[in-house]
Amino acid sequence: MAIDTHSERRLSHQLIALLGGRWTLELLAALADGGRRYQDLHDSLAGISHKVLTDTLRRAERNGLISRTPDPGRVDTATL
Repeated sequence: MAIDTHSERRLSHQLIALLGGRWTLELLAALADGGRRYQDLHDSLAGISHKVLTDTLRRAERNGLISRTPDPGRVDTATL
């Protein structure tokens, strides 16, 4: 069976685009044990600004890496 290197390269580029952000892998690791509220995530990711965390969460949600559950009257929870 021949290996399609073009397809493998394209898949590699897609994975890098999904996970290539500076904070994306750390964010996913922080969510690995279950849902976390925004402030809990911010506190667990030393050195991340609120803007960068918000942008990273939005990008991860848009890419289907996480889901966000609105909780009326409270802060949203992000989960894998």
